[in-house]
Amino acid sequence: MQKKIIIANLKAVKIAYFIIGLFFIPFLILASENENNLTWIENNLNSIFDSLQIAEYSNLEKTELEFANVSGEKFGFLKSQLSGYIDEKGISLSEADSIVLRIEQFDINIVYQQYSAGFLNLETETVRNNNIVLAGWLETKSGNSVLKSLNIKKTFSEKLTTNNTAQLEQGPYFFTRGRAVELSIWEKVVEPAMVSISVAAMVYMFFSVRS
Repeated sequence: MQKKIIIANLKAVKIAYFIIGLFFIPFLILASENENNLTWIENNLNSIFDSLQIAEYSNLEKTELEFANVSGEKFGFLKSQLSGYIDEKGISLSEADSIVLRIEQFDINIVYQQYSAGFLNLETETVRNNNIVLAGWLETKSGNSVLKSLNIKKTFSEKLTTNNTAQLEQGPYFFTRGRAVELSIWEKVVEPAMVSISVAAMVYMFFSVRS
């Protein structure tokens, strides 16, 4: 009798876990959705700033920002992003002191690249690429000494879990809008068809030989 009660309790626990799992699966799916392009770009830039280790050169002195060939919305965005990063790291900004971070080039390019995937390449998945170019240098105020050269050309990539690009591109900046690169007819239709025909032919020959 006691064994039957234990088995019944175990079944009840399994059912409870199953129901809880069904309840939380939609929330897990939502949590795995991609960030919008603006937030993703901000995180990508912060990782670049981290890799440059700017704080090592300016933690003892105040820092001035200069932008030579960056204008428009990219100028406003990069200045805000850099200022926020420097402030977060505890680096002071001043026009009077001796460390200058000079930005000569800054560009961002979002591309949605399609790829064949799945069984026999019959499925299509999209990867979001963020191509960032950042060039310039960190120098003393007098210009006599370049402390660090910046020549960054980096691509960040991640698989998209949504087809709603309009939602990804929400934000005030035009550069958060991406460019779609779709599969060609050959890649989308002809190539999978040829692979399917080849597999079917091999299966047919295999069974024909055996018979």
